[in-house]
Amino acid sequence: RKGTERGYASVKFSPHNKNQIAVLGCAPDYMLSVWDWKNERLLLKCKAYGQEVFDIRWGQFPGMLTSVGSGHIRFWKMALTFTGLKLQGDIGKF
Repeated sequence: RKGTERGYASVKFSPHNKNQIAVLGCAPDYMLSVWDWKNERLLLKCKAYGQEVFDIRWGQFPGMLTSVGSGHIRFWKMALTFTGLKLQGDIGKF
């Protein structure tokens, strides 16, 4: 339901906000979504990467996420920009 095309590779509840859940879609879209699950509301959604992504984890600090996949790791933060709340990611390739 608005999260991914086929299925989910990873689903994690936030340790910082009991209403938030991060979900990672599997092939073909690899969409990363953050939901307010109690109110059934999609908060954020973006493409995690163009290749396989296996897992998502909440970070040590609120609003921080990490995704990992084939040859990469991406560090995400939920950032309030002038256009609203966005997911911003920094990538590392190996």
